[in-house]
Amino acid sequence: MQMLVAFVKLTASFPYFTLNAVRMLLLGFIIPPHNPLFDALRNDLSEDCIEHNRIDVDKVFLRLQNCLTDVIKPLFSGVLQNGRFMGPFVEALCDKADLLVCLVKAEDEVKICLTREKQEYFEYTLRSMAASIIYGCKKGGQSFKSLFSKEGSACMFKAQPHFPHCAKLLPREAKNRTLNFWFQEKHCIQQGQFADCIVRVLIAKCDDDKVANVFHGLFKAMFVNTPCEQYYDNNTNNLKADMTLLGTLMLILTRVA
Repeated sequence: MQMLVAFVKLTASFPYFTLNAVRMLLLGFIIPPHNPLFDALRNDLSEDCIEHNRIDVDKVFLRLQNCLTDVIKPLFSGVLQNGRFMGPFVEALCDKADLLVCLVKAEDEVKICLTREKQEYFEYTLRSMAASIIYGCKKGGQSFKSLFSKEGSACMFKAQPHFPHCAKLLPREAKNRTLNFWFQEKHCIQQGQFADCIVRVLIAKCDDDKVANVFHGLFKAMFVNTPCEQYYDNNTNNLKADMTLLGTLMLILTRVA
């Protein structure tokens, strides 16, 4: 959810999407230390366990940063910033499960110092990220392409002044978050309210419902098969088939050495 919140903020900041804007999204919010997921993972690690097992957490996160960077940067190779870049870019992005593989590798290095419950919450987070990628990449990445189109980004730009109101609905506790923070009942409800607010604003301010429908689908996909599922749009049966693909992906990811 935090990655999608950042995505909402970024898409609303540009009247039209550019290659640099997409680069900022991927490099600025996915890679540590900017993503709160990594702070939460660090906060869940037992200091005594880290010391006993001689785990250098800083080096683990540096390797994670390098892994993510190595995956993301090639996506921009040969992509032209002339209004036609988004098709090839989305196709390249959707062809990459490597982003999640990087995260799983990092978790494998430190999971000896995570309880089984904390490992489950990390897997919920991966599941949410994977679900959003799978949803956005269906039908040749049509959902992502519609967001990044001139019409889509213009819609976001028009709706942007109303997003701060929606952001007030998000959990406010910012310090010492742990992996289960986003999946507590109170915070699930707040995130669901935020998602509903964003969709309502897009419906009200845009010329059509295309962007609103994409965001509704992204939010819904991120909640499916997590503790938050019951708190956002209970009519998720149409996503269950897609989660079969997600389950296969997660099975592969959890076996990465």
